[in-house]
Amino acid sequence: MRRLLVLFALLLTACTGGGASTTGAGPSPAPAFFDPCPRADAPKVDGGLPSITLGCLGRGSKVNLAALRGPLVVNVWGSWCGPCQEEVPALQAFYLKAKGKVALLGVDYNDTRGSAQDFAGHIGMTYPSVVAVDTEIRGHQPFVFSGLPMTVLVDASGKVVHVERTPFTKVGQLERLVALHLGVSL
Repeated sequence: MRRLLVLFALLLTACTGGGASTTGAGPSPAPAFFDPCPRADAPKVDGGLPSITLGCLGRGSKVNLAALRGPLVVNVWGSWCGPCQEEVPALQAFYLKAKGKVALLGVDYNDTRGSAQDFAGHIGMTYPSVVAVDTEIRGHQPFVFSGLPMTVLVDASGKVVHVERTPFTKVGQLERLVALHLGVSL
């Protein structure tokens, strides 16, 4: 009986990620090290991101999405979203490869700050992210969606030039879209 209990405890630990908790009880990983959120103060443009100001998940001040200019990739994600979890490694690889040529901003959607930071810390996400609740972004173009993840490409003038509603499993998929829609080859 004791062996069965030990085996059950080991299996439970393996299925829950080593016993880490996102509820605050027990040990949790160190907060993710996000790069600072972008600073921008450009005016809103027709066909651009909505004028919504969101708090930075890591370091930096609030970000007004309408003030951002590209080339920029905006990825809407949530720690609770399975396809989002699967695409983060490709996004992180893209972020490191594209640094200085194409910016990447995550928009953490309908999450708790602690869950988002725990998730990012576990998976090694370092690109800047802002925090949004449903009522802040949903329904504002281009954030009309029925599920996550969602990726938006913004050109140098601030105009949204492409919206992708499927997850990226390889960095090359995102590189091809960036080359096609933003004119930047990596």
